[in-house]
Amino acid sequence: AGDEAIMIDSAKTTAQVYTPVDSKISGVNEKLGEKPELVNSDPYGDGYLIELELTNPGQVADLMDATAYAGFVESGDEE
Repeated sequence: AGDEAIMIDSAKTTAQVYTPVDSKISGVNEKLGEKPELVNSDPYGDGYLIELELTNPGQVADLMDATAYAGFVESGDEE
């Protein structure tokens, strides 16, 4: 958990993506090499970045669900 999984390059910046739980990368979305816009247009479908194999599945219970995360982003709270 907390390790850098991948880096994403855009025209303006490079960003690191970190794993939220203990895991290992089990797959990479090769479609993004041809169609990187999928990250923006279909992030919950064909625009996924990587697949993770959980090594400690119990940690998932500590993650936010989509509703909680949306509220967190909206609040601007970064800590």
